Amino acid sequence: MRKDSFSPSTSSFMDIIDNSKKYFVPKYQRDYSWDNTEIGEWDLLWEDIVSQQENHYVGILVLQEYGKDVSIIDGQQRMTTLTIIILAALYIMKEYIDSMSAGQPKNDAEKQLEKLLNKYIGTEGDDLKYYNKLVLNINNKEYFSSMCNIDAHKKLSAIKSPADGLATNRIMQKALKYFYEKIKGHIANADNKKIIDFINKNIADKLIFTVIMVNEGENAYLLFETLNSRSVELTAYDLLKNHLLSKAGVKNEESMLSDLGKIVQNIEGERMASFISLDWNSRNPKISEKRAYREIASKTNDVRSAFKYVAELKTSSEFYKIIKNHEWKEDKETQELLKLLTYIPRIKQYYMVLLSAMRQKSKYPIKKILRALLVIAIRYNYISQGQANRQEAIYNDVANKIFKSKYKDVKAIVADLKRDGLYVSDDEFIAKFISKNFTAEPIDRYILAKIEERISPRTNVDYDRETVEHISDKSLKENFVNRIGNQTLLTANDNKELSKKTYQEKLKFYSKHPRKIVKNINAAKWDEDAVNARSKKLAKIAAEIFTV
Repeated sequence: MRKDSFSPSTSSFMDIIDNSKKYFVPKYQRDYSWDNTEIGEWDLLWEDIVSQQENHYVGILVLQEYGKDVSIIDGQQRMTTLTIIILAALYIMKEYIDSMSAGQPKNDAEKQLEKLLNKYIGTEGDDLKYYNKLVLNINNKEYFSSMCNIDAHKKLSAIKSPADGLATNRIMQKALKYFYEKIKGHIANADNKKIIDFINKNIADKLIFTVIMVNEGENAYLLFETLNSRSVELTAYDLLKNHLLSKAGVKNEESMLSDLGKIVQNIEGERMASFISLDWNSRNPKISEKRAYREIASKTNDVRSAFKYVAELKTSSEFYKIIKNHEWKEDKETQELLKLLTYIPRIKQYYMVLLSAMRQKSKYPIKKILRALLVIAIRYNYISQGQANRQEAIYNDVANKIFKSKYKDVKAIVADLKRDGLYVSDDEFIAKFISKNFTAEPIDRYILAKIEERISPRTNVDYDRETVEHISDKSLKENFVNRIGNQTLLTANDNKELSKKTYQEKLKFYSKHPRKIVKNINAAKWDEDAVNARSKKLAKIAAEIFTV
């Protein structure tokens, strides 16, 4: 890269946007992703906009110019969000204008709105299509353009939710509503003058960028990686997507983008970096998310290897969708096992094993693998709170062996899954089960349902339709209230009937109940000793049930 490639300058948002140029988000860039869930990007930007400072620095913007077209190499999240904020303000202006009576003042106001739309948002062409000043990537551009067409919608509430179901488009819609409400709260009795003043003083003139303009001839893919090495924050997926597109070449770019788009749709809003490392680790020795880009890039150094890798990733994304949504259509028991695994919080290590097992399902019956994974998840993860890093290393090894068909049969897989303490002993399981706090989550209802089915073999309990009843939660010590011994399954109607009743009043109901798990609640006094005794009984039954 030449020494004169970067030409930094300081520019306001007005300097950048108030011209005849169009700004494009390159195909290899990620979708719009700013929101308020973790860092709170919207809140932080809004605080900057309405602060008392005359000017506010909002970071680096890296652009590459092609005549009147400008490619946004870095800074698309800020550029898009600022455009959304101005768009929200113009929707408010449109509402004000529509409330005016016909006449010259209204005509003048409409001309002001049209001028602002042309400057910041876009225009309708002679072909009646809307053309944006800012054009987003392949996943976002159509919905973003629709949002920007104020003439078509008239008011913000008329904008329909995205039909494509992409989470990132829903985020853009949510952002528009968020800033619309913020502006309405900030500007009392908004009219044209107040809106124009807000845009000029708080955004156009106030927000300052360091703009780096890159020469037209520079390789954008190479530039993207160079920026990452210069501490411009890019995700592992951003870099990998860029690398794969560079290997695909211009001729195959659309095909590669189409495949990557299908993968993004399949994983349905999950973090791509997390999915990529799970997929890679299901077929290769374990690497971290941070190392994933370099490792995969080193193995995909030409067009064929790049497309071969993406084909594997696409297959895994289809399996991932099945696992996540428990969409197994071949039999209901396997579908149920997949659903139960999703009920156990904060574990994803088993995905590695399942991604490989689904590739080899003709050789290794997946139902038996799922049963073993569920039992280990309940014993090791849920009840005993075992260390995930030890489990991850074992599951990575097992997944690799399944992928390479190294096991004689499924029994060998189950035996290997149980190694190095992952299969918690009955003594440890019972001890942890007795003292655990249960919180009426689906997995808790499932465990109670299975205990009832073991006590009464001909009983079939639909745990999804049941509620958890606390036998006594007023007189017990706090650390006994949520023990398994103080809980039982009841229907919603039964639970409602027992609400606010004393234990002695409940006891009469329990004694006549058709289910043994309820009927067996018969202690004369319900105290810590009674809870402990019942917890031990249920724990021993659970240890018999959840075994492989």
